[in-house]
Amino acid sequence: MRYLLGSGFHSRPGDGRIEFLPVWRKNVDRYAFPPPADVKVICTGGESVALPLEEIIKLSGDLGHFMDLINKHKDYAFNSWMASALALALVAYNNTSDFIYLEQDALAFGPWVQKLYSEDEKYGVLFGRKHLSAPWMPCSQSLFMVRHWYIPEFVRLILGEGPQNINGNLGEHIFVRLAERYPDKWKQFGWGFDRERPIAYDDEVFYAQQLTSEELDTLRAKGLL
Repeated sequence: MRYLLGSGFHSRPGDGRIEFLPVWRKNVDRYAFPPPADVKVICTGGESVALPLEEIIKLSGDLGHFMDLINKHKDYAFNSWMASALALALVAYNNTSDFIYLEQDALAFGPWVQKLYSEDEKYGVLFGRKHLSAPWMPCSQSLFMVRHWYIPEFVRLILGEGPQNINGNLGEHIFVRLAERYPDKWKQFGWGFDRERPIAYDDEVFYAQQLTSEELDTLRAKGLL
């Protein structure tokens, strides 16, 4: 179980993400076991963050959000989320590690790393299930894993899907298409909540994204934070 844990980070004034980052990092320390060989966070926009310097890949530029590309506010082929994920995957490959991505606004609980590794080794990519309630996304991407041997193919296939400045090329759409095309290598796992609610806090293993202050209070009250 040698893996690099990666994430992208970007905040805007007042969005609360800069304050949440230490919570994310402590969550990794507490529940990511065995611990990652390395942690790398690509920080775009040039903002200073409270992480150890060796964990930060700091960039002054920002490719923007998916909707920035769709609405032509930015003229790039790929958004910042996708570019960060692909770059970190290649860093993991260079580090002779599997790649696990945990979104900057997601927390995971219980033996979640072991849960990922319990899946059949034939799968190169493991990512979250389709949403069965709002926001009705075709898959979940706030937590996913790419095994080291599949990273070059993972990057090649995603780049081959073309630019994200067109409808239908949201990251979730790309992952689902590739899973349908290569079901022997791409698999969706069925646990966790991502952006769906309610959260079953007593589940042995789970993860959730975009947690509210009330949900964080509940996690603290249950001794999970």
